[in-house]
Amino acid sequence: MLQLSSQYCAIEQEALEKTGDASATESEPPFRSETLPIGYAIRERRRSLRLVQEKLAQRAGLKRAYISDLEVNERNVSLRTLMLIAEALGMTTSQLIAMAESIAHIEESLAVPEGAD
Repeated sequence: MLQLSSQYCAIEQEALEKTGDASATESEPPFRSETLPIGYAIRERRRSLRLVQEKLAQRAGLKRAYISDLEVNERNVSLRTLMLIAEALGMTTSQLIAMAESIAHIEESLAVPEGAD
């Protein structure tokens, strides 16, 4: 996997700015993939805050193993749990989702088209 941490920091800032203005209209189409990389957004935000998984889990009232599974997209997350995690990360749920959507768009743009070897 590519190391995109510097891009994720920019994404995080963009997501925070994008969701800060409720009157802004979305010009991009919604994310079209089957899954949203919400786990990657959680991991990058946690790392930017210099939190270990255990501390995030404690703040959100969850188990560290669950946070770990989420971060590698091995588990699905309920809206209620996502709200707890977002709050523990010091952001709104919509900001966290916007960050995940931005990550998804970057991953889509980096994807090699089929048959282009």
